[in-house]
Amino acid sequence: MAGNPWTARIEPKGDGANYIHKLLFTDGIDRRIKLPAADALRNLRAALDQLTAASARLNGAPRLNGLHFPFLDDPSSWEKVIKRKCRFVPQPVIDFFGSLRPYKGGDDDLRVLNSLRNDNDHWALTDILLTVSDVAVTRPGQRQQVIAFPEWPTSGINEVELFTAPSAESDYSLAVVIKIGFKIVPALAGTPEMILRNLSKKVVEIVDRTEGIMRREGFPV
Repeated sequence: MAGNPWTARIEPKGDGANYIHKLLFTDGIDRRIKLPAADALRNLRAALDQLTAASARLNGAPRLNGLHFPFLDDPSSWEKVIKRKCRFVPQPVIDFFGSLRPYKGGDDDLRVLNSLRNDNDHWALTDILLTVSDVAVTRPGQRQQVIAFPEWPTSGINEVELFTAPSAESDYSLAVVIKIGFKIVPALAGTPEMILRNLSKKVVEIVDRTEGIMRREGFPV
């Protein structure tokens, strides 16, 4: 992401002796953060679907259409979902998938991937929610100041007041911690890069462990 979708603004305070330092968010913050995040999440979900199909193919599946990683909303429907989404997937792999708890009340990170409903931008712009949880202010030779913010309204905020100071100099750098939330799952705190990195790490681990199971079962992975 080139540059940041926010900027600092310094305005004189009414007392004439101090300045208000603000953080302003540009009009494009939604598209510049939400759309790349959604694309990355779709790729991670696709990797799990491909893993499921590959496991079935190695087990002699005559066709792969309709095979998907077994995300579900209700854990009581596990057996029904497995019969539909994981036909021909070896049972040890199915057991491993079940241990991941990819359903409501289970693994919240995986539920983020399950929340992906379609490939259009409308989903990303309406179902992904952005808030700022913290802003870290760093000044040369001083300890970093972390400013925490309360929960934002769903309508969003265009600007926030950081602090009041007697100087109009912006002798500091800002690091904004953005919380990515999803309407139907708990929010994941952190920068978009951190959240996607953690989800990527989880998907890679699932792929590696599945390949290990397939090897132990004698499949030519």
